[in-house]
Amino acid sequence: MLRELKKIGQFLPEEMHLAICPFDVHRFEVIAVRNHQDWEDAFPLPLDLQNACAEAEVLLENRLASRLELSELPDDFWEEKHELRITRFLKVTLLGRSAQKYLRVYRSVGEVDLHFIEDFGFSQRDLADVARWLREANLFDYLVGDQVMKVLGDAARGVNQEKGSPKSTVFYLEMTSACEHQNRSVVEGLVLKKRDDATGDFNARMYQSVGKDWHWRDRLDWETNQWNEYVSQEGQSTWTIEYEHETIGYCELRIQDGSVEIAYFGLLPAMIGKGLGGASLSLILEEVWKFQGFKRVWLHTCTEDHPHALANYQKRGFCLFKIEEKKLPSLPLSL
Repeated sequence: MLRELKKIGQFLPEEMHLAICPFDVHRFEVIAVRNHQDWEDAFPLPLDLQNACAEAEVLLENRLASRLELSELPDDFWEEKHELRITRFLKVTLLGRSAQKYLRVYRSVGEVDLHFIEDFGFSQRDLADVARWLREANLFDYLVGDQVMKVLGDAARGVNQEKGSPKSTVFYLEMTSACEHQNRSVVEGLVLKKRDDATGDFNARMYQSVGKDWHWRDRLDWETNQWNEYVSQEGQSTWTIEYEHETIGYCELRIQDGSVEIAYFGLLPAMIGKGLGGASLSLILEEVWKFQGFKRVWLHTCTEDHPHALANYQKRGFCLFKIEEKKLPSLPLSL
């Protein structure tokens, strides 16, 4: 998906902002086009976009936009979304689960193709929302009523039989030079300190406290010895973010194969929304670029992270280099 969008963006003569539904990393559709402050139907596609697609030799699907009016979309459709800057003239809003649950079922019904609901990880609440929308919007007549029931039934069996888990879209970003660090922000009293005496206990507490709202689950069942072994690995370092002498967050850096990974970074829940996230990231980047022997710093975020995380990384100068889908880890049985 990213490769195709970059190709299209190279041929756009002016700014274009698209709302896209990603069905998987290779299959996606344009649902709407932004006009100033409002979203408009993406059917037909704007002429400049059609020409850019022709130049790039990329087919941009918009069949859902040809059948759905934006006014027919449910109230929670736009609740989860992530903006990406693809090229100078192309910005994309990736629609999240709140939109996809409707679009996947709608397309499965219309095309008699269950591919779009496989492994999506519908919840009972998702199915109730979709069924209510289909009924209230009266989008299908009685002739396809059986197909609606079949699609919802198959999705429900996926819930009841636990056939897979919900998926997350993962965004990988990189910075290859210190001069790419942009929009440095400074907050008086905010400092970054390396913990030379980092212990597994500290990392475990921060991992749980910082990540509890953002679906950090893969280490929740780690034992003390696993944490101690992890923090003592070569190339691993832990840093505390302090504001007015109080710890408000942390980050873990990992040096490997000529790159520095910002493996984990976040603020405690009480400190979010106070304008400290961007300044904290700037402090981390300034420190990272003092390291010797590497040419790249990278990180990843996902659709379960803070809704402003991706924009914060891009604003500081990170560039997107890969997008993929992964199944979300389950909560440990002991929790």
